[in-house]
Order: sequence, then structure tokens, then C-alpha cells
Amino acid sequence: MRMLSFKYQLIAILSFVFIIYSEGDLRAQENDPICYILGNVKSVMTKKNLENCEVKLYRSDGQVFHTNTDSLGNYKFDDRYCKVNFGYTILVEGPKNTDNNEWYYSAKGTETTTNMKQSTAFVHDFELQPPHSYTPFPCIDFKREIIDSDSVVVELIQVANDNPTIVIGINAHYTSEKDSLIMVDRLHQLKLILDNSSINKKRFVYGFVVYLEGLDYVYVCNKCIMFEVLRDDFEE
Repeated sequence: MRMLSFKYQLIAILSFVFIIYSEGDLRAQENDPICYILGNVKSVMTKKNLENCEVKLYRSDGQVFHTNTDSLGNYKFDDRYCKVNFGYTILVEGPKNTDNNEWYYSAKGTETTTNMKQSTAFVHDFELQPPHSYTPFPCIDFKREIIDSDSVVVELIQVANDNPTIVIGINAHYTSEKDSLIMVDRLHQLKLILDNSSINKKRFVYGFVVYLEGLDYVYVCNKCIMFEVLRDDFEE
């Protein structure tokens, strides 16, 4: 009987300890800081708020959450999705099925809640770039060597990664046979860099544009490499 009594006493003690620990844990959770990730999405050209953009929140534990911008272009991930001590990637895709069939490049942002001490609303606003006829980065001038750390090359690869359905035309523009030799070499340098990237080679189309001397070409770089979005329906 004494052993049985001791057993019950031990169970009672352990139960009491568990209750105290649980209550303390709950109080700690209640006192944890609360975080939100929110923002606004608009067109970089018109500054108009963009409705019905899909916003994806990638959390570092592998979970992915989705929402859409409202009529004012706003989105929000509350504390059901945003937790302390995680890293986040926010990916914004342009509105679908617009009346004028306009589309936009995707945009990406990052955030971390590691070591967050107080409740915080992390604001990430995005301005999406419509492609129109050319991509949003400048041309590559023929005077310089093309290397993989070139800011234009880095941005080109980033845009292609963030927008996996676009096909990009890459054209070398020149005016003379002498320039053509340089531009062929520059285009070859760029092709080698892109071939070594993780992007499907079929998403880049290379070509040449020759300008006749003596004619004026407004807003055109006639000795450079330029980029053009050819279509937005590529499938692996």
C-alpha cells in the first residue's frame, strides 16, 4: 500500500508541475511579439494601385501562403502566417485577366523576424514594371567586356528567374562591319554566361539589328545589346 500511495503522490506532483509549466508556456506565448507583413502594389508607370495581384509568402520552414491585393492594391499577412524567428520571401505577380491584357514583371522582397523583440508590422510596397517593348534594364554598351557580375546581366537573370514564362530577345545593334565583329564577340560573351545559368536556354533568342549609316534613329542605341520580351507563354 505504501508503494501505491507513493505512486499516486508522484503522479500528483508531476501533474502539478506540468500544469504550472503549461500555464507558464501559455503566458510566454501570449507575451510573444506579434508580426504582420503587409504593403501596397502599384504600377511603376502609372502609379495606379493594382488589384487582384497574387502575393505569395514563402516561410523558411517550407510553408507557402497566398493572398491577393484588394481594390486599393493592398495585401496583408497577419500573425496566423507571420511568426517570430523565421525568414520570409514575398513574391508578387501582376494581375491576371485584365481588360487590356496587360501584364507585369513579378517582384520579390525578403524579410526576417529573427530576434524580434516587439510587435512589428513589416511594410513591403512594390511597384511592378510592365514590359511594353523592352525590359526595364538598360542596354549593354559595346565598349565594355561582358562579365557575369555586370549589373545588367545580374538583373537580366533575376528578371528571367522571377518571370519563368517570358522569352527574351537579345539583339546586338551595330552600324558597320567593324562594329559587327565587336558585337558578335559581346553577344557570344553574354550567351556563354546565360548558358551557364539555371535558366532554360530556349528562353533566350539571339539576333542582330543593322542600322544604315546616315540615317537618324531616335531613342535607339545603335552600338549596344538590347533586350526585348518576345512572349509570355513559355512552358518547360
